[in-house]
Amino acid sequence: MENSSPASEGAGRPHSPRRRVDGASGRLEHKKPAGNRMVLQHGQKSAFMTRRDEILNEWAGPWVTNPKSDEDRAASSLAKSAIKFTKADSLISPVAVAAIDILGMKALLKTKPLEEIAERFAEPFYNLDGPAYRAGLPPFSGEQLERMGYRPGAAIYSVVISDTILLVRRPDWENTSLFSRAHLTNGTVAIDAAIAEADAVVWLAQCVSKVIRINSFYGIRLRSAISFGDCIVSVRGGPACLGEPTAEASRWERQQEWIGGMLTPSAIAALRRGAKAAKQLNGADFQPEYANFLVQYAIPLKPGCEALSEPQIALNWIKGLIPGAMWKANMPTEEDDAPEDVKRKVANTISFAKHCENTGFDTTIDWDIG
Repeated sequence: MENSSPASEGAGRPHSPRRRVDGASGRLEHKKPAGNRMVLQHGQKSAFMTRRDEILNEWAGPWVTNPKSDEDRAASSLAKSAIKFTKADSLISPVAVAAIDILGMKALLKTKPLEEIAERFAEPFYNLDGPAYRAGLPPFSGEQLERMGYRPGAAIYSVVISDTILLVRRPDWENTSLFSRAHLTNGTVAIDAAIAEADAVVWLAQCVSKVIRINSFYGIRLRSAISFGDCIVSVRGGPACLGEPTAEASRWERQQEWIGGMLTPSAIAALRRGAKAAKQLNGADFQPEYANFLVQYAIPLKPGCEALSEPQIALNWIKGLIPGAMWKANMPTEEDDAPEDVKRKVANTISFAKHCENTGFDTTIDWDIG
């Protein structure tokens, strides 16, 4: 699993209100050694915990295992309440997962030489650390932002499988805690967790919208779906991405009939929990607003596909305000000699573009519809 450049976009602050998480972080207690056998057991347990600390530091940051402020202690408690380890040190964490696929790759492999496919499709698609993705973003690393007093958002990791890329992003537990003292004091750990998890979906949606738009500039047509839930993200210290969210994102990515992306039912459920938590903090009349790269829209699905529940949420990669991707999206054109399924995808994409023409800076979601 490789760290990809869109992670730097998380340096901004999510929109949702936050408050402090109460409760102390976990504490390890050792028994006194009693003879050589106990000394060995004591040493093994200590090394075991140190390895877990290393994995936690790599996945989230040193604030999890060595918090130095009240905000870090709150964030550490929140993260540890969500993360689980197996006996063999595999790490299970809630994550937002995106599956992104190149449309028409099978046909290209049959008709184009591999050199052309590499130069025109594979290299721009796989190079998530290239200049096109860095354009318009602050030229600072995460460490530099920390020294300037800013806490960068969670990294986005990528896994490449054939013509599909999986993107993975954890919740911003640490940024949730940064705003804790500025808001109401009647919240709970569950409220903070819900807001952090909803924000993970929002930030990944922004990243995926950027990927789709940039690739449209190269003539690469992409389709994506974003899910949320627990995944195995590390096996004995090595990267992994295994869980129902991965399967769900891949399944719904294949069911769409257009160029674009959507939130799956699990991602929408995470957003709904975040909206409910925001209402608990701000009052029943509060209506959360989302950046306009999310839009409520009926997703075009293939015939015979399972029906989606409401609300349905699409990625506005065409008109959405996406940092570092401010140029106009390259729209597909209708071709008379194209296969019928391609014509449907193009027509559905053009219809969606027309729907997005008058999109405002922010959007609301009708949570009462579902």
